[in-house]
Amino acid sequence: MDKPNIVLIFTDDQRFDTIHALGNREIITPHLDKLVQQGTTFTQGHIPSGTSGAVCMPSRAMLHTGRFLFRLVGAGQIIPREHVMLGKVLEDHGYNTYGIGKWHNGKESFNQGFSDGGEIFFGGMADHWNVPAHDYDPAGKYEGKCRYIDDPFHGNKVETRDYDHMQAGKHSSELLSEAAVKFIERHDDGVEKHPFFLYLSFLAPHDPRTMPDRFLDMYDENALTLPPNIIDRHPFDNGHLNTRDEKLAPWPRTESIVRRHLKEYYAMITHLDEQIGRVIDAIEREGILDDTIIVLAGDNGLAIGQHGLFGKQNCYEHSNRVPLVFSGPGIPKGKQTTEFAYLLEIYPTLCDLVGIQVPRTVDGRSLVPFIKDDTKIGNSREGNSRREFMYYAHCGQQRAIKNHEYKLIEYVVDGKHVKTQLFNIKKDPWEMHDLSNKTAMKANIDVLRKQMVGYRERWDELNTSWGLEFWKGFARAFPTEFPEPFLLAKESLAVDGKLGKDDEGILFLETKLSPMNPALYKVPLVEFLEMVLEQIAFVAIGEKEIVGMVRSGEGNELLVSTGDGSQDDALLADIVPREMLGKQVRLRACSGVPGTLNGGSSATSNVEIMVKE
Repeated sequence: MDKPNIVLIFTDDQRFDTIHALGNREIITPHLDKLVQQGTTFTQGHIPSGTSGAVCMPSRAMLHTGRFLFRLVGAGQIIPREHVMLGKVLEDHGYNTYGIGKWHNGKESFNQGFSDGGEIFFGGMADHWNVPAHDYDPAGKYEGKCRYIDDPFHGNKVETRDYDHMQAGKHSSELLSEAAVKFIERHDDGVEKHPFFLYLSFLAPHDPRTMPDRFLDMYDENALTLPPNIIDRHPFDNGHLNTRDEKLAPWPRTESIVRRHLKEYYAMITHLDEQIGRVIDAIEREGILDDTIIVLAGDNGLAIGQHGLFGKQNCYEHSNRVPLVFSGPGIPKGKQTTEFAYLLEIYPTLCDLVGIQVPRTVDGRSLVPFIKDDTKIGNSREGNSRREFMYYAHCGQQRAIKNHEYKLIEYVVDGKHVKTQLFNIKKDPWEMHDLSNKTAMKANIDVLRKQMVGYRERWDELNTSWGLEFWKGFARAFPTEFPEPFLLAKESLAVDGKLGKDDEGILFLETKLSPMNPALYKVPLVEFLEMVLEQIAFVAIGEKEIVGMVRSGEGNELLVSTGDGSQDDALLADIVPREMLGKQVRLRACSGVPGTLNGGSSATSNVEIMVKE
């Protein structure tokens, strides 16, 4: 066997500070401690928040595709075939791929990443003692249904639930670890050894937080140290105070409530630790530990009272920092690094470790240079240097960015910018002292905001409804610093091409229909500008500007009618300066722009054609 086995262990709602060996002296995690001692830990492992209240859904889609948050399909409800999954690329290079446990990215996507599996749970959460599971279906349909009576005390109506079996009374962590052990024990087909990729996705420590009583008995809730940022309620509306997670405890958050939840959280992680230990023991019994890469990561963090919150629908450290540990052949032991890392980079890192070329659909960079202290940093969409910033985005309401010293969080709620927070996370890691109103901090805020805009562009954020929702509200609050009217668009486009005019005076762009299509097409401008027709628009072509109703004339003509009698209808083709014809230009247009533009001219749309520099 030339390539090592890979075991990717993914936990649910496990925060970064819940491993004893990484500094939490009150939690009991002997097996995770051993993993830390035997491998390399990224103490600054992150998710970039998410585009759903169910943060784990986009988090898992990013893990399996290696793509940035806004370059998924939707919020990760499905994974299209063109986004090559980690399991698929490993299978194509000789790996047996096996998936166990939670899958929150659509039934149709599972078989795109795994050639086999067991105890598959399709969904976000479940009763840990009665997990509705599926066996692997080679056809990928997963049509199993089980009968039940919802209210047997008052009727006998039979309904069906979407699963094909359930091991009643067995805890999810034990159910999944047992399935993993069985797979490991039978991994050798007896004819030819193939390396395997085992994806083990636990449901713990996600609520409802229950576990065998002996683990709960290990903790005295009154002896637990509470984080210093525990408060009774969040000080302002962050746009997500009514999510399911925030309803797990009443307002105000009392110390006794937080202690009870923290005790259950720790106990569930200790139980989970024991089950992970069973899996690692099985690998060792099979004599393949030295030939197996083990990765531990959590899909997102959790507040449990910090900042008065209980969920993960926010951009604070407790919700976006997660465990990230690599162990196995060629990986330094007992090493900890503060290099910024996203979970989506597990994919290219594993490809790098086993000598497989990373698919072009992957956005993230390999972390191998930081594991092995290699000064040659691999190229990626993020560039080829150490990452100086981490970007976070939660739905259409929150954006955040940090460097190694400061963290900026911006809030837009109901279309309005409502709050800026700035924390010196180097001195104030619990994010307790907001510095945003300090005059001396303005330069730091300006730098971080500009970096936010850069990430917005690199991650294609404005192609999504979440991006437009946030940046519309943000641009309204800071029109001078961010004078981009296209951010206010309900619909917008930006397309490059060579500007031309045919014999009938019709403007067109000679452009590719898509980046993947090498052919050039002459597309009449009217086809690009359908969204602004019959709207008052601010039209800028080179240095020429006009405000009026944009209409389509005969054929594919475009004209602007002022409607106030100040001038006749103007053909757009006549406005274009002769020197622009035949030049590479960028056409930008948007509709639904409220307010006033161009020094007092009212408009509801924009059309702009500018020569590309």
